[in-house]
Amino acid sequence: HKIDQNLRIGNLVDAENDGLPQANAFGDDVNGIDDEDGIIPPAVIIRDVPAVFQVFVTNETGAPAYLQGFVDWDNDGSFEDNVAFTKAPLVTIPADSSGYFEVTFMVPTVPIPLPDRVAARFRLSDENQLVRFSYGPSVALAATPSVSNDILGEVQDLYVNIAAYDW
Repeated sequence: HKIDQNLRIGNLVDAENDGLPQANAFGDDVNGIDDEDGIIPPAVIIRDVPAVFQVFVTNETGAPAYLQGFVDWDNDGSFEDNVAFTKAPLVTIPADSSGYFEVTFMVPTVPIPLPDRVAARFRLSDENQLVRFSYGPSVALAATPSVSNDILGEVQDLYVNIAAYDW
């Protein structure tokens, strides 16, 4: 996706040319700039209870933008599973707005128990379709794999601790 300072999550744009992969997903935070600064996870995540993330977004593009979240609830390294509630519904970010927006996931009941820690990804873009976690619109992807390069936006990743169970 293309980076635009007018469309960002948090205060700093996450703009590495390479994702800087690292086992604990901190690769792009140990390069001197901790730019994963826009997401506040819920204080407690409990199975079968909605988990509300606060995401600070700036959209100064003059057009609506769209925020979507993904959680790897089964901790298998993929956001594209058939596990329920992996993708949150799109949140529309009005043109020329800035502030906290809620992204809500229903926490699944399986696997049992949930892992102690799972990966979450939040994607802000000018694309108003449900998207694959990093490739762009899932409908257009099959027809035109390069379409994701035309999307404005930013992606931020973080780990989320599963701090409580319902037993």
